[in-house]
Amino acid sequence: MTASGGDAKTTFLVSGTYFNQDGIILGSGYKRGSGRLNLEHKISDKVKFGTNLTVSRSTSNRINNDNNIYGVLSAAILTGSQTPVYNADGTYAHDPLNASIENPVAAALVPTFTSVNTRAIGNVYLQVEPIQGLVLRSSVGGDYLNLQENRFIPSTLNAGRATSGLANANSRYDIAWLNENTATYNKAFGDHHVSLLLGQSAQKSAQQGIQATATTFATNLITQLAAGAVKQTASSDATQWTLLSYFSRLNYDYKGKYLVTAGIRGDGSSRFGANNKYGYFPSVSLGWRIGQEAFLVDNPIVSELKLRGGYGQTGNFNIGNFSSYTLYGVGSTYLANYNNVAGLGIQQLGNPDLTWEKSAQVNIGVDFGVLNNRVLLSANVFKSKTSALLQNLPCH
Repeated sequence: MTASGGDAKTTFLVSGTYFNQDGIILGSGYKRGSGRLNLEHKISDKVKFGTNLTVSRSTSNRINNDNNIYGVLSAAILTGSQTPVYNADGTYAHDPLNASIENPVAAALVPTFTSVNTRAIGNVYLQVEPIQGLVLRSSVGGDYLNLQENRFIPSTLNAGRATSGLANANSRYDIAWLNENTATYNKAFGDHHVSLLLGQSAQKSAQQGIQATATTFATNLITQLAAGAVKQTASSDATQWTLLSYFSRLNYDYKGKYLVTAGIRGDGSSRFGANNKYGYFPSVSLGWRIGQEAFLVDNPIVSELKLRGGYGQTGNFNIGNFSSYTLYGVGSTYLANYNNVAGLGIQQLGNPDLTWEKSAQVNIGVDFGVLNNRVLLSANVFKSKTSALLQNLPCH
């Protein structure tokens, strides 16, 4: 939908979807609902801002289908074909030759095993053109993810009989945000065209989770962990990482025939040591569109001929969030003795010199088109070398 008045103009779109599907195994299924909003408001020819937001919520009905006697599929295979689904009194029947195997229908329908996923992804931006050819843009985006898992196995099933019921709960969230600020300048000087980009970005991701298990329930009608008399396990975890980047790129062409692109970016990651948080990655590429030269431009057969070459570096920071730090483990795993007394111990030695993995690549290529580009061919030769590989080395 579009609305306008004076110099202002607003464009927005609202949409939604709903999906519901049963799984191929009894008791399983998936539901998902989502909504989306896109909005762009043009205040004037020089200023505009916009936003987009997507919100979704999904529920997954899961089943125990591991390779064991309590899984739905495995129980269906192991149960003798002479075994009915129900006894005469309406209770679930079991194979008389092997009562430890769960009734597959009961295993599918009786337990509670749900996973609820809530997610919101949004972005808002402001764009200003203070002078002709110069565009300033700033944007902020966020991604919120929340996962809730609840599982309850009643005492009427084999898997929960020995513990008088079994309940698990898992809660986890992940919050990430990204801020980008760029300045782009485009200018033509006769046959020369220049485009310059300068930018900065910052992003952060934080995760946190908690898990707990309880047993010994007085009734199967109350399935919350608080109803379990014995709290078996409880644990929590948290982690985060950040990235700060600066980047620039220059594009130049003369008459659309001679092309040059050069750029450099610097990235600083919280995952690396204090001495080497930042990595710098340059790149340059050259192109010559021979097909635009006077001796080929009107050729009835050759419609495109371009030579190109380039060199560039990229970085990799996909390692653990705290791989460069000295880490300590806490809890009953690190004991001063064996009386279940919580302790503290070194889990990992720090490395302040840990830094970016770098990949450098050189490439040369040619593009060839004939018959008004009805046939296009591309050939590339490249050589890549990776240094400072990020990998875990065994201790000796």
